[in-house]
Amino acid sequence: METTNEVVYAYAAGLFDGEGSISIGKNSSGNTFNLIVRVAMKASSPAVKWLHDNFGGSYGEFRHIRHAKRSAYMSQWTLSGYDALGFLNQIKPYILERHEAVELALDFPMVGKGYHATPEQAEARGAIYDLMLGLNSKGKCRVKRL
Repeated sequence: METTNEVVYAYAAGLFDGEGSISIGKNSSGNTFNLIVRVAMKASSPAVKWLHDNFGGSYGEFRHIRHAKRSAYMSQWTLSGYDALGFLNQIKPYILERHEAVELALDFPMVGKGYHATPEQAEARGAIYDLMLGLNSKGKCRVKRL
């Protein structure tokens, strides 16, 4: 049975809605940002491996230690930069829960490797970084986009 792109994107969106995250990494000097999309699940997950097989990126299985006496094995798939942006564009029509984070990530100004952001791009990247931190914070306090 052949799978259409629509089915692949819808399934990926469901996995992402349930187990995914979007973050923006920042280097220690605070002047370089990177868009990161990640899906992680407990144990060795065929679904997480499926994301890697269909969308590329990196995949790993590792032991995640939460407490001194307990640990769990995790599967994790990660995309960054333009690959993350492309993935989010493909699944956007099928997202049910994380519209705000996806839209915010899609507004993130990308700068090619080896190029420097213009002052306007740097300012926009910093603002989106701060907004994404607010969206990803736990609890009732949420940052609303202007």
